[in-house]
Amino acid sequence: MRLEETAVALRLVGASSPGIGVGVGFAFAAMATLITEAVCPTETGVATGMNTVMRTVGGVIGGQVGAALLTAHTIPGAPDVPSVVGFEIAFAISAVAALVGAGFAILVTPPRRRRRERLVAAEATD
Repeated sequence: MRLEETAVALRLVGASSPGIGVGVGFAFAAMATLITEAVCPTETGVATGMNTVMRTVGGVIGGQVGAALLTAHTIPGAPDVPSVVGFEIAFAISAVAALVGAGFAILVTPPRRRRRERLVAAEATD
């Protein structure tokens, strides 16, 4: 029965992957625009560079944590097949990380009006 559960989980993950890929592509494209609008024109290169570095580091760490969890939680008798528990733990950790990131983004992002006033003031002094 556990092998069947794992097969269902793998099919669900495989079926949702194209949608996730499209969503991530849209998010990355929108993120670059949001970043360039949120900083002074003289800081655009540094801001977009930091975005790229953080995405890369996050992708590497996330992939390795997921692989470690799936390797650690396999079906007894089939050591090369990850169990449903491994997927559940990996998805739970991902959900918590996403919520923490969203909360952090809300806390550090100033309201639009203050940000625009700051940018106008910085451009006036240059």
